[in-house]
Amino acid sequence: MAQQKKKINWMIVGCVFVVVAIVREIFFVEPMPPEPVKDAPPAKVEAPKKVPECARDDLDCRGNKVLWTAGVFCRNAIEEQARFNFRWTNGFAEPKFDRYEWTNKPGKGITVIGDKVEFQNALGNYLPVTYWCDLPENGENYVAVRVKAGKFR
Repeated sequence: MAQQKKKINWMIVGCVFVVVAIVREIFFVEPMPPEPVKDAPPAKVEAPKKVPECARDDLDCRGNKVLWTAGVFCRNAIEEQARFNFRWTNGFAEPKFDRYEWTNKPGKGITVIGDKVEFQNALGNYLPVTYWCDLPENGENYVAVRVKAGKFR
């Protein structure tokens, strides 16, 4: 019994020591400043490369640019269309939209299309849904959202 008390006491002392060491490192030890490099040429600062603009009627270029941003702008509007509950079936690094087309006329707007969400029905079953999100010419925010039961064919 006496040996167990000694072991417990030493364990407590060890834990206190570790906590004190961590607190000391966090609050009281200042990081050392980096040593200056002697005889080094000044670093060259390069101007950021400009992303080429898409032609007004280039659907592939414009569509690929808005696929990820559409997931941000349209997600909440799509989720609000669910009557009960919903769940996204895409992965973390997978976009919510995977297809795109012109809204009306080339260059006037893009409709992005996806089918990576399931809406819950009144019986508690999750059913796949296809959704469309209309984006203006600049690809920011959304104009309209539509949903339809079933996977995109």
